[in-house]
Amino acid sequence: MKRILLFCFLLAFSSRSYSQQSADKALQTLNEKFSQENIYLLTDKDLYLSGETVWFNAMVFRNFTISDLSTNFFIEVYDRNKKQILKKRFPIFNGAVQGSIQIPESLNEDIYFFRAYTPMMSNLSEDFQYLKQIPVYNPDSPKKLVADKASSWSATLHPEGNTFVQGISSKIAVRIHSKGTPPSQWEGYVIEKNNPDNKIATFKGLDGNVGIFTLIPEKDKIYEAFITDNNGHQNTVTLPKAAETGVNLQVISEKDNIRYKIKNTAQGFPYYTVVANIGDQLVYKAKINQLKDVFQSIPTNQLINSILQITVFDDKENVLASRMCFVMPQNLLVSVPEVKAKTLSTEKRGLNSFDIKATKGVPSYTVAVFDPEDKKSLQDDNLLSSLWLSSSLTSKIDRPAQYFSEKRNIEALDALLISEQWKMFDWKEIIAGKYPTIINQSSKYISYKGRVTVNAKPAIQQNLVMFVDGDLSGNQVFEVETDSNGEFFFDNMIFEKPLKITYQINGANAALKSRTNVFINPANTFI
Repeated sequence: MKRILLFCFLLAFSSRSYSQQSADKALQTLNEKFSQENIYLLTDKDLYLSGETVWFNAMVFRNFTISDLSTNFFIEVYDRNKKQILKKRFPIFNGAVQGSIQIPESLNEDIYFFRAYTPMMSNLSEDFQYLKQIPVYNPDSPKKLVADKASSWSATLHPEGNTFVQGISSKIAVRIHSKGTPPSQWEGYVIEKNNPDNKIATFKGLDGNVGIFTLIPEKDKIYEAFITDNNGHQNTVTLPKAAETGVNLQVISEKDNIRYKIKNTAQGFPYYTVVANIGDQLVYKAKINQLKDVFQSIPTNQLINSILQITVFDDKENVLASRMCFVMPQNLLVSVPEVKAKTLSTEKRGLNSFDIKATKGVPSYTVAVFDPEDKKSLQDDNLLSSLWLSSSLTSKIDRPAQYFSEKRNIEALDALLISEQWKMFDWKEIIAGKYPTIINQSSKYISYKGRVTVNAKPAIQQNLVMFVDGDLSGNQVFEVETDSNGEFFFDNMIFEKPLKITYQINGANAALKSRTNVFINPANTFI
């Protein structure tokens, strides 16, 4: 995978240097202390019967690549009333998790919610945790699932760069929102409210999510979009009133470069700062002292396929315009290993085997086996769409995998990103120093906090030796020193069955040993 490098430029033909901006420091702090992870969970089927086993593979990512932060993976199952049905914990090896969950036979037929997270993810809002809806059927259940064929929808309008300025041509993304299946075909037109008979622009849906049109707003005019689907349902959406002055950001994502241009109809600022980030990594920065009606370029030869956020700041670190785009949508850098079947059988419990030719730089592989008829959802949402799209955005996206298929519509993906909001952080908050409160640290596998007392008082600065009769970790010996409160910590444990631990304080006599007690509690657990 290609590296992510930082490009720094000083534009506007000035030789003066400048000091690091607070946006840089805020992003660096986020990366070093509050880095965010996301999860993709692949189950062996799309739906289950009560009593069946859910087999799954999961991947944990950070900044669009495998995460090395967390080693603990938590998964919980809830009903629609948020009642917890079960929970389990699994180890993460090289960013991958493999496991299974037994569905209780007594479950009513319904939709159930599988929630997954790591300790670091538990410090953030629930929006950052993985949530998957899975239907569970039960022939004996008095309650039955009924398909909801009604798919009402709404629409929103989004100017490029989140600004709408009089006299400047703007791309406007039309976004369809639906809790169910959105309309397969839809179209619309734009009018000025006081002249409804004159269609200023027309558009058609590029897919079930988004469409796009271009408009040059005029002073004091109100614009409305009328949208109709193939079933005759209609929605009307009003554009916000165009600002008299402001900054406009235009972006074009090409194979070799991402080009951007800034326009400003207001009084100029001493300078502008343009920052581009992938996740919480800064990859480009430019200071612009003088705007010109030309596109500037961000080279992509050292970047990876991912969402890139471009933000324009004024000289006081205020956000003037912001826009997301996808890096190299024309060329998806996906390495596919060579797989050769050795034996192939479709008989019940038949033996199947295959060889994977090792790819340089790939330490391990995760293999999932399933019946394609049971996993039709992979046509709609898969690893790539979760990694590159869904995990970074705020809204529900219909069939996100379509944007990374062989017949992908690059224009539709770009329009979708115009309509979306960056989920990972808010510039205003992190520049002001508002970061998540870290409650759960990412310790190595199963870890414990302990306290030693002698005669019911803390055993301060004592060497404690523990002999662990282990499971998957094997037999181990831990030697730890208690702190000023008589407390200690140990980690890197992997086991599935109860462990037997014996202990002693080094140098303690028999009488002292009899009055020694050790209390242990898990250091990281379910939230």
